[in-house]
Amino acid sequence: MKLRLACGLACALGLALPVAADAATPSLVGVARVHFPYRGFVLQVPGHAAIDPSRVKVFENGEQVANVTVTHAQGAGKGKFGLVLVLDESNSMRGKPIAGALDAARIFAQQLGTNEQLALITFNRSARVALAPTIDASSIKRAFSAKPQFAEGTFIYDAVDSAITMLTRSKVAVGSVVVLSDGRDTGSRISAERVIARAQQEHVRVFTVGLRSYQFRSATLSGLAEATGARYSEARSPAALAPIYRALSTQLKNEYLVQYRSLAGPAKGIQVRVAVAGFSGFARASYVTPALPKSHLPPFHRSLLDRFWRSGVSVLVVSLLVGLLVWIAILYPLSRRPASLAERMRDFVSFKSGRGQREVPREHAPFEIVERALARTAWWERFKDEVEIAKFPVQPAQLVVGTVFATAFAAFLLAIALPPVFMVFALLVPLVPRAAVKRKLRQRRDEFAEQLPDNLNVLAASLRTGHSFVGALSVVLDAADEPSKSELRRVVADDQLGVAPEDSLVEVARRMANGDLEQIALVAALQRQTGGNTAEVLDTVVDTIRERFELRRLVKTLTAQGRMARWILTLLPVGLALFITLLNPSYISPLFHRSAGQVMLAIGLAMLIAGSIALQKIMDIEV
Repeated sequence: MKLRLACGLACALGLALPVAADAATPSLVGVARVHFPYRGFVLQVPGHAAIDPSRVKVFENGEQVANVTVTHAQGAGKGKFGLVLVLDESNSMRGKPIAGALDAARIFAQQLGTNEQLALITFNRSARVALAPTIDASSIKRAFSAKPQFAEGTFIYDAVDSAITMLTRSKVAVGSVVVLSDGRDTGSRISAERVIARAQQEHVRVFTVGLRSYQFRSATLSGLAEATGARYSEARSPAALAPIYRALSTQLKNEYLVQYRSLAGPAKGIQVRVAVAGFSGFARASYVTPALPKSHLPPFHRSLLDRFWRSGVSVLVVSLLVGLLVWIAILYPLSRRPASLAERMRDFVSFKSGRGQREVPREHAPFEIVERALARTAWWERFKDEVEIAKFPVQPAQLVVGTVFATAFAAFLLAIALPPVFMVFALLVPLVPRAAVKRKLRQRRDEFAEQLPDNLNVLAASLRTGHSFVGALSVVLDAADEPSKSELRRVVADDQLGVAPEDSLVEVARRMANGDLEQIALVAALQRQTGGNTAEVLDTVVDTIRERFELRRLVKTLTAQGRMARWILTLLPVGLALFITLLNPSYISPLFHRSAGQVMLAIGLAMLIAGSIALQKIMDIEV
């Protein structure tokens, strides 16, 4: 007998020691409803012992977390803790069961913290909100004094889902549900799996209390409590409900809310340990940090221009450019030489065409290398001649160097803003200064051609008064406007140097691209060699010139529609592309973001430019 008693005591001590050890260790029994990177846990300490919040330490994967906030349930502010009581009001709860449940609930409500919100939901075949979340004692008392509304059915899962919804809307940090029922679920519209998943997602603990009856099944209530990290209790009679609710209120009053900001990276497993001074062991929990959301946007890449400005190469390039500008500013005034005799006579004397017969004006020192390199090409002399005739404000070498830099800069901008295939369109930049020179040259020649009939009339009148041909030209110079005045002055200046007037007129006709002036040169040659009535011949030439002007105006009028059609056909695709881009960007997006679309767009632009030039050539009719 003594041996049996000793074995019993040993077994009792053996079972009690682990329980005492567990009781001396705090535990993390829930997760607060906060969003990452903020973390919150419900810390539960054994017994009624109070802890010093400053002596609570939190570790994540072994590293201590700073700025931890520990709040007691009794001292928490409004909205931190929330609790929903869910009472069964099915027909099986009539009489003593519902009376015991309400008495226990009143005791539970009286022992809760003053700042902990309390709500009440009753259920049978439907859930009814008897009390919205509140801390008002009088409202709580009226709700628990109301007459129960019994009906058939025990829809436990629907009632728990309503309680979770209520806690979610109240936005409490720590939410708990206490369910009392004497039976099993008899037909909820929501499944157990869905309710459990939602409770886990919203971090709501569901404490359950089972009251034994003839249809009682513990699996429903115990499954809810176990899956949500709460506790299941069972009462054999209505009188046993009060101690159970009293123990639950004591447990909930001794909970602490631990909050902090985690520094963990995305999609990482985290082991949480909480150490409380005065208690052995650690309270432990684990979670996985959320992964970064998937973005439909392409990954960010710095542009070529941004990478260039952030690199050391930009400093070197800017330094070299600044040095070059300073060098040009210093050498520019020093590189000027006194004009030679040929340079001083250049504006008064014209020379016959042909390479090597005309001294090229010396450029400034920075452009002399360009001048010498381009002098070997076939087009350089012709280009210089056109720039000089057009009186273009920029010197030829400077214009070429500026065009090269502008082309390189345009290619750089196209490489940054558009796909690389569009860099080829930077080769269109040289056409801009070329077109500017041609336009100014054409304007000057057109003005000369328009002034020519009036000048020939003055020339004929002067010849009738007895002047020589060169003398009559001098009279024309007195009344002529630019550019006729400067061009005809060359003929008079050449005559003073012994050059035949007809040769000078042929040179002026070449410069002004005027075939009518060549006829005047032929008249001057015949008059000098054979004599004759030059004035009458000039009158005939003037009439011919005026008739040709009329024909040119007629041709220009007839081709006006064609010229307008050229610009419409050229600008219509561009305008249509812009309109579609504004109206539906996704429709035209493949042309800019796919390789095949970029190639097609480049080919289309090239064909558009070629077609515009072809139409211009068709409409340009020489008369």
